[in-house]
Amino acid sequence: MAKVHITTLAHTWALAYLHPETIALDATCGQGNDTLFLSKHAKTVYALDIQSEALEAAKKRCIDCSNILYHQKDHSLVDTLALPPLDLVMFNLGYLPKSDHQITTKPETTAIAIQKAALLLKQGGALLITSYLHDQGSERDAVLKTLLSIPKLAITRSYRNDSLASPLLLEAVKVFK
Repeated sequence: MAKVHITTLAHTWALAYLHPETIALDATCGQGNDTLFLSKHAKTVYALDIQSEALEAAKKRCIDCSNILYHQKDHSLVDTLALPPLDLVMFNLGYLPKSDHQITTKPETTAIAIQKAALLLKQGGALLITSYLHDQGSERDAVLKTLLSIPKLAITRSYRNDSLASPLLLEAVKVFK
């Protein structure tokens, strides 16, 4: 069986939540791959990253997109932005490719970010989270524990290629008011 590229699958799953009026958040925009994808399908995209290098790369990649608002901020501070209710939040955890791998998302701040992002979701909205084993799995464990602790969310899909070291993609939908 052929391996599925996790980013391609995340984008395929995201399509279920994307329409011309979608408000989306790329909570860890990195070089802007998800940001660009979201901008092609959503009314407004908020792109968040802690690194100025990442935001500059995303802005270059998305130069022709006028529906993106960029914020240099840690994803755990998402509640400090004046965001409207969100249809979709994407997280692609880990580190910025081709940069300092010491700068990574952390289990503690990611758990906070997920909790806060869940509060910003509209009913029926979703979190799509791609988690890598960049830290021996402690962040992946924190993601699962956090998602399971939020009573208004239901994990509706998950995917990982055949290896435990493969990235894990999770979809959690706000199903309760």
